[in-house]
Amino acid sequence: DYFALANLYLHGLPDKAEFILRRILKLRSESKGFGPCHVETIMHLELLRKSLKYQHKYKSASSVKTQIKKARKMQQHREGGVADQPTLSELCATDQCGAMDYVCDMILDPNKKERMEEKRKANAVEESRALWLEERRSFFR
Repeated sequence: DYFALANLYLHGLPDKAEFILRRILKLRSESKGFGPCHVETIMHLELLRKSLKYQHKYKSASSVKTQIKKARKMQQHREGGVADQPTLSELCATDQCGAMDYVCDMILDPNKKERMEEKRKANAVEESRALWLEERRSFFR
């Protein structure tokens, strides 16, 4: 399966992923069953864009991004959709998912998760100790 192979190469060998994705896109775009505006074709375009960015081919990635936008508009036109759905990158740019807060917290305090876990464990131990003291008091009265 070329798609799985391209995903495997994406992070380690982006140039091979680019080659495979370009072949997949050519076949899918020319196919009557899929075409350039099909959801999976757009998904492959997005993976190609990632691969190009990993290789620092920013001009090519930008042109692929333009292709993606055109394909989405054509897809919506075919489906009769009016409203333009925001992409994940647009949602993150406006921080509607809270990811930016998380990233900023991780930059400013990279050990926050570990400290919170230690604090939770300390609170659990303290609650257990308090419960044990209460049991002991009630037993020895």
